[in-house]
Amino acid sequence: MNKRNVVATIGAAAVLSAMGGAYAAASDGHGATRQRVLHLTSRQTQDAEIGAPNPDSLLGLRFVGADDVYDRSRLVGQLGRSCEAVADLEAQGVNFQCVITLALEGGIITAQAMPTFTPEGLVDFEAAITGGTGAYRHARGFVAVDQVTETESRLTVDLR
Repeated sequence: MNKRNVVATIGAAAVLSAMGGAYAAASDGHGATRQRVLHLTSRQTQDAEIGAPNPDSLLGLRFVGADDVYDRSRLVGQLGRSCEAVADLEAQGVNFQCVITLALEGGIITAQAMPTFTPEGLVDFEAAITGGTGAYRHARGFVAVDQVTETESRLTVDLR
């Protein structure tokens, strides 16, 4: 897996939080707490690498791109992603800071993460849902990302 795959995976995470799909609802017994869990798939459609400013360091290396997001075989949205290398961990890999924007019919969901890309590939990670607009204006929770291939990820979104 290459560093470019990190961006695709991270971007996929944001998508889940906004989509319709399989979900489980729960309450605290008084109906006050609702939770939905969504299971989606993201597939990379575009991506680009913007080189680090200093050729002797990975710091500042950026990946940007877009994914299509699916609920089973149905296309349900797109996401944009931008990730920048913020810490070179040498033999352990690189930490990226990523921002994801998911555009859906009812509004936008945003998320952030700081995943690690190791020589073996992307480490499983969670992205924090940071906000939204429209139908998602109160969005919060997290997205768990599991990379399936270099261009496809399974996303589990936990909305609270």
